[in-house]
Amino acid sequence: TIVATDASWQSALYGSSEQPTKTEQQQDEESPNKSDDVDDEYEDQKEQSVLAWAMDQLRAVQRRQEDYWLHDENENTGNGHSNNQQGQESDFGSLASNFLEEFFIRHKQIKDAHRQRRLVEQVGSELRNLYNQHLEWLRNHYGQEYEQILDQQASTAQDDNEKNNSAVEQQL
Repeated sequence: TIVATDASWQSALYGSSEQPTKTEQQQDEESPNKSDDVDDEYEDQKEQSVLAWAMDQLRAVQRRQEDYWLHDENENTGNGHSNNQQGQESDFGSLASNFLEEFFIRHKQIKDAHRQRRLVEQVGSELRNLYNQHLEWLRNHYGQEYEQILDQQASTAQDDNEKNNSAVEQQL
């Protein structure tokens, strides 16, 4: 059997053992594309940078929420109403909205759609956890307020019954 090598074919084609010089395009096609490697590395760095920024921002939102919840529990007035309750409800929404606006600006700088999707999933998961924590706090807070209102109404009704009973006994 005869095995032909690239050199023997080229020798047969060109009539000598010298190989023709390769064009720049052929060299680019044969060599690993270094600019793609650099682009991937740069995209990795951008993705990691945006992810690190996002996680820092979400930790700051979480700390702010936790500080508020602890502060609210300590400053809850006797009637079950917090002094600054209303501000916190809208504060989480504005913090999340501001975060998302900046996040989407930063994430658009990443060109690869797969990387963008992965980043949105990671950050979205963390934001969803914060949102669920916030909802849980609201449920607990308003549940406690509702219980206090019911207790106050029950206490007032019991006091009224005792006064009525006392007034009836005095009339007898």
